[in-house]
Amino acid sequence: SSLGDLPGGAQVAEPTAPAAGNAFAGSDEVALTWVDALADGDWQTAYDLSCAEVQDAATTAAAGGDPAYELGRYFYEQTLGGVGFTEGTFDGIQFDETTGTDIGAFTLALENGETFTLLVYVQPDLTVCDFI
Repeated sequence: SSLGDLPGGAQVAEPTAPAAGNAFAGSDEVALTWVDALADGDWQTAYDLSCAEVQDAATTAAAGGDPAYELGRYFYEQTLGGVGFTEGTFDGIQFDETTGTDIGAFTLALENGETFTLLVYVQPDLTVCDFI
């Protein structure tokens, strides 16, 4: 299937053409899987695909609780401003020389009717180490 299922039947559509410009083979799949996991509430998969720095920050913020849940909470409350999303598209991925990462771009349709451009930074070791 070329679509990732989201809660409520919403879907994140993959790009129709192969990702161009990415430096790390598989980084596009990591970015899409990471976003799909957060959309599905599969916090553990998103946590497992995150770099050590993100995992450490989530563990610290969880203060003895579930760091994977804390990552999901942070994504929805801080990154998306407390608004969920109903669908999204994976617009592509490009290598960024400044950060040394492949940056996956997603357009999310937020529940409040706005759109949000999500950038997911994938490291050479195929972990997500930043998202804005």
